[in-house]
Amino acid sequence: FFDELYHIPFIIYSPGIKKKLNQNLFSSVDINSTILDLINSTSPESFRGISALKNSDGREYILAENQGRGPCDLNNKPIMVCVRSKDYKIVYERSPHVNESDKVRELYHIKEDTLEENNLSESSFHLREVDWMIDKARERVNEILT
Repeated sequence: FFDELYHIPFIIYSPGIKKKLNQNLFSSVDINSTILDLINSTSPESFRGISALKNSDGREYILAENQGRGPCDLNNKPIMVCVRSKDYKIVYERSPHVNESDKVRELYHIKEDTLEENNLSESSFHLREVDWMIDKARERVNEILT
């Protein structure tokens, strides 16, 4: 979940679009909705993305998920979900075993620690600050498992 994998410029060039730099949060799932908006077509309800052309404020947070190397195995490998806002980034982990609890594996204040060197996952103060992000991670894991 390295930020350099997610800081990818998205450039749209068209004579009908005014030049603009948008530094807000968007996800890769927003690309399809943006392109469909560009050609004046509507996104199917199944799309999770938002158009960067219509929603210039972007997202409050973005999600990424993985199970590490190798094949996907929901029964034996933990699920890790990264939730990133403009201020914080968490890596939440849910074990596949019922008797093991979930946890915030990593927590960074990315405005103050841009290189993500200071893991704050043991800080109760910072964990309270990102409580809403933990809820979003839990919701996503539950979606994956159902």
